[in-house]
Order: sequence, then C-alpha cells, then structure tokens
Amino acid sequence: MKEKEYIEELKDKYGITEFGLPKELEGEEPDEVQEIFLREGDLYDKNE
Repeated sequence: MKEKEYIEELKDKYGITEFGLPKELEGEEPDEVQEIFLREGDLYDKNE
C-alpha cells in the first residue's frame, strides 16, 4: 500500500481533517495518530 493511502486510511479511522484532530482526541492522541503526522511531514519533505 502506498504511504499516502495508508495515511488517508488512518486519518479516516480517527476522524482527522486538514484542520487537525477531532476535539475528543486533542491532547491525548494515540501513538498511531502521532505517526500520521510524522509520516505526512515526511511526505511533504520528499515532495519539496
């Protein structure tokens, strides 16, 4: 599975939008959510 598809799948799972986390996840994101942002950051770095 492509990295981008994996990230989108995780975002859907946790209800993450381009505006950030849903209120109920703020402040106590699971590790998987932290990983989404790290991976997404890596993707943007590669594209520059």
